[in-house]
Amino acid sequence: MWAVCIFLLSAEERPILPPVPVPFLDKWTHLAAFGLLGFLITHALRRAHHLDVRRAAPLAILLVALYGASDEWHQSYVPGRVASALDWLADVTGGTLAQLIHWYDTRPSRTTSR
Repeated sequence: MWAVCIFLLSAEERPILPPVPVPFLDKWTHLAAFGLLGFLITHALRRAHHLDVRRAAPLAILLVALYGASDEWHQSYVPGRVASALDWLADVTGGTLAQLIHWYDTRPSRTTSR
């Protein structure tokens, strides 16, 4: 469902981001949207295919990278939008950071006993 939301937002002729003076707001938006996508993909892979994070994460990053590339290609056909390699890089970075967060969240806790 989140991939569908990204697709629909990418189909908008004008980005719906507010004109606020935040540096690189577009890149931060890509990073967050595709980070969430990466997190959801990893979660789905782990539940549906019983993969551990070490196996699910690289596959999730690959899927985020492919979906990000297809999203940029899609935007190249939307009036008022352009495809951008920097946007794709932000997509992949978001997906990769999500894997680091997912790994950190699922690692075995290390308790010390005294």
